[in-house]
Amino acid sequence: MGLAIWIPTMALQPRYDYGPNQQQGSVWFFPLMIGAVFVLSLVFAKRWKMVAPGLVAGQLVLAPFTTPRGDNDGLWGLILPILVVFAIALYIGSGVVARSLLWLRPSSVRARRR
Repeated sequence: MGLAIWIPTMALQPRYDYGPNQQQGSVWFFPLMIGAVFVLSLVFAKRWKMVAPGLVAGQLVLAPFTTPRGDNDGLWGLILPILVVFAIALYIGSGVVARSLLWLRPSSVRARRR
C-alpha cells in the first residue's frame, strides 16, 4: 500500500520543474499515509509494529530515483531523512491506534480470540 501511495503522489510527478510554481510532489502524500496507518492499525491491531515499516520500506528504496527534484537545487536529497522521521511518527501513531483499539475491546472478545 505504501508504494500505491508513493507512485501517484511522488513518482509520477514531474522530475524537474523550473517554473515559478515548482512541483514538489502531491500534497496528498502525507494525509494518505496517515489515513493508511490509521486504517491498517485498526485492521492489524495485534501486528501494529509492522504497519509503518511496511508502508515506508518500499518508498525508501524508490525515493532516490523517483523523488521530484524541483529546480535541482539539492533539497530533494532531504527526502530520505524526512521519510525516516515520518516513519517514526507513523510507528508511534500506529501504536497509539492499535493499543487504543485493544484497550477498548471488551475482555470477553479478547479471551475468545486467543
